[in-house]
Amino acid sequence: MTAARAIFWTIPTRFLTGVAAAGGLAFINSIGTVGGFVGPSVMGWLRESSGSHVFGLTAVAAIMVAATIASVSLKLVVSKE
Repeated sequence: MTAARAIFWTIPTRFLTGVAAAGGLAFINSIGTVGGFVGPSVMGWLRESSGSHVFGLTAVAAIMVAATIASVSLKLVVSKE
C-alpha cells in the first residue's frame, strides 16, 4: 500500500501542466490529509458501534477496492488520449 502512494504523485503531471499540475498535487495532498483524520475516526466509530474490528477492516478493504477501480479506470481514460 505504501508503494502505491508514489504513483499518485505522477498522475497529475501526465495530463496537466503548470498551475493545473500544481493544483492536482495540492488536491492529492488534501485528500491524504483528510484521510489521515477520517480513516482512524471511522475505524474507531465502527469499532464502538459494532464491538469488533471486523466492520472497520471491511470498510478499509472496500475503500481500497474502490481506489483500485478508480486507478484502473483513470489509466484507461488517460491511455485513450
